[in-house]
Amino acid sequence: TYILKFKTQEEIASYVLQRINANVFKKPLDVVHNIELVLNELGSKSGTELRSIFAGNKSFYWDDDGNYWRVYNLIKDSISLEVVESKKQASEAASAYGKFIKDLKDIDPDQLKVIIPNFHDLEFRYAEFEYAFEKASMEQKVSAAKEITFVSDAKRILNEMNEKLKETDIPIRTTHNDTKLNNVLLDKNTAKARCVIDLDTVMPGYVFNDYGDMIRTFTSPLPEDDPNVEGVYVRKEIFESLTNAFLDSLKGDLTNDEIRTLVLGAKYMVLIIGLRFLTDFLNNNVYFKIKYSEHNLIRARNQFALLQSIIKEEKYMQGVINKYIC
Repeated sequence: TYILKFKTQEEIASYVLQRINANVFKKPLDVVHNIELVLNELGSKSGTELRSIFAGNKSFYWDDDGNYWRVYNLIKDSISLEVVESKKQASEAASAYGKFIKDLKDIDPDQLKVIIPNFHDLEFRYAEFEYAFEKASMEQKVSAAKEITFVSDAKRILNEMNEKLKETDIPIRTTHNDTKLNNVLLDKNTAKARCVIDLDTVMPGYVFNDYGDMIRTFTSPLPEDDPNVEGVYVRKEIFESLTNAFLDSLKGDLTNDEIRTLVLGAKYMVLIIGLRFLTDFLNNNVYFKIKYSEHNLIRARNQFALLQSIIKEEKYMQGVINKYIC
C-alpha cells in the first residue's frame, strides 16, 4: 500500500495505491467485481466517500508480472484505530457497519462472487483442525493439550448453529466479513464514522458473521495475541454500545430469527478464529505471521478466554438483544 501525492497549482491531491494480495485473494478480478458492485450501490443510496479511480474503463491495472493494482481517493482528515478505547468509538464503528449492510440490502447476493470459499464455515475449520491434529508432533499436542480439549468440547456451538440454520429462515445478505475497528475510518476531529473500507472480503454471508466479528474484535480490553488471558473478557459497556448502535441502524430490516441468533453468532465467530490459530500452530505456523513459535497458540488461548467470557455473560447479552425482537 502506498500514498501517492500529486502537486498541482491549486492543491496537493492524494491517493491510495494498493496491490491486491494474490496469496490471499486467488481471483483478483472477483474482488474487483464485488467492490465495483458495492461502491455503485452505496453511491446510489446515501453515498460513500470511497471511490475507485479508473484507468481508462477499468478500476484496476494488471502489470507485466501479473499483479493487480487499484487506486482509491485518500479520505482526508480521517484516522484508523486498532483498539476500541471508548463507547463512542464502538458505537460509531458498529453503526457504520450496520448502515453498510442496510445500504446493500437490495443487492442480490447471487450477483456477488465468493472471494474466500469456506471463510466463515466452522465445519470446514474443524475438518482442517482434525487433519492438522493427525499430522502434528507429540510436542505440539502436549503444548496445546488444554486448547485441543477445549475445541473438542466447543463443537457443540457448531451443532447448535447448524440446527438454527435448519430450523429458521435466516437470509444470506451482502456482508463485509472483516468488521474490525480499523476498517472504519473515523473523523480525526469529531471521531464520527466517515467510511467503511477494506472491501476485499465483501461477499454473501450472514449478519451474525459481521456482528460476531465485532464482538470478537471490539469487546476485549486486550489485543488478540496478549498472553494475559486472565485479562480477556467482554466489556459490557462496549458490548452494549456496539449492539445498540448496530441494531438501531438496522431497525426494521432484520428478521427476528437473525436477531435471536446474534449471541450464538458471536460464539461461533470467536471459536472460528481461535480454531484457526490453533490449527496453524499445529501446522507449524504456515498461514498467520508470527513473532515467536507459540504465537498462534497464545492467540488461540486469548480467543478461547473471550469465548468463555461470552458463554458466562450469554444470558445478559441475550437480554440486551431481546429488546429488538418484535
